[in-house]
Amino acid sequence: MLKDLGSDHTGPNSPFWHSINAFKCFCLVMPDKDEESGIDMNIRRIVETRIKRLHATWTTATGWRDIVDGKKDELERCTHNDVHWIKIKARYVALALWIALEKMLKMGWDKCCSSAIERICTCDHHVAVGTPKTVQMWHRKFRVQHESFANSVIIRAGSGPSFPRS
Repeated sequence: MLKDLGSDHTGPNSPFWHSINAFKCFCLVMPDKDEESGIDMNIRRIVETRIKRLHATWTTATGWRDIVDGKKDELERCTHNDVHWIKIKARYVALALWIALEKMLKMGWDKCCSSAIERICTCDHHVAVGTPKTVQMWHRKFRVQHESFANSVIIRAGSGPSFPRS
């Protein structure tokens, strides 16, 4: 998957990858860098780097720690189920991004996410995600949360117990 990043049909210099639409879909809400500040604004390169980070999540034993919010879960409070879902999210988002690099102009982001779901379902013989909107939401949360998925342990700890009303 990763070795094919350079052989896309849209081309690295395609007008789409330099458009505001590409920026809105694949970059941070507010750009961190520009020419003067030295931050990379090449959207294709940002997406390729994101794919590599996400890919390491499910291909290495502890790769998920690099993309979980909250100091990489240093206290090891994430459950096996939490880690499982972090890896699932990373896998679907990475594949959707990879398909987008290849076919964004022909398919659109929604269809790229649908295609990722279909491909993973074909390989795994089960569906973990029902709609492309879910993959799109995971991707948006990932990029807005500084290239990380929220640590569900922190979220659960902050919510407190729920008591029935009397």
